[in-house]
Amino acid sequence: MESLIELKIVKIDNDNYSFVDRDNNLYNLNIKFYDIDSNLVLGDYIYMNREFLDSKITLRFGKITSKYGKEISLGNIDEVIVIRKSNDDEEIYLKRIYG
Repeated sequence: MESLIELKIVKIDNDNYSFVDRDNNLYNLNIKFYDIDSNLVLGDYIYMNREFLDSKITLRFGKITSKYGKEISLGNIDEVIVIRKSNDDEEIYLKRIYG
C-alpha cells in the first residue's frame, strides 16, 4: 500500500464521504460501493491512488472479481482501493468499476 494515500473517514452523508489524510488535509468525494458485505463507518480507512482525490464525478468500486472495470494485475493496481475497517483487522480490496 506504499503508493496509495491513507484516508480516514470523518463524515458520511449517503454517498458523500469526507476524509482526512495524515496531514489533516480534508477531501470530499462522492463514492458508490457495490457488493461489499459491511457498511463503512466513521474511523474506517481507505487507501487509494492520489489521482482519485481530484475526481469531480461519482467514483464506483466493486469486488476485485467483478466483470466490470479493468482486469487487475500486478502492473495496474492504480484502479484498486483498500478499505481497512476500524473495528477489526478486516481489509477489503475493491477495484474501480464503470457504468
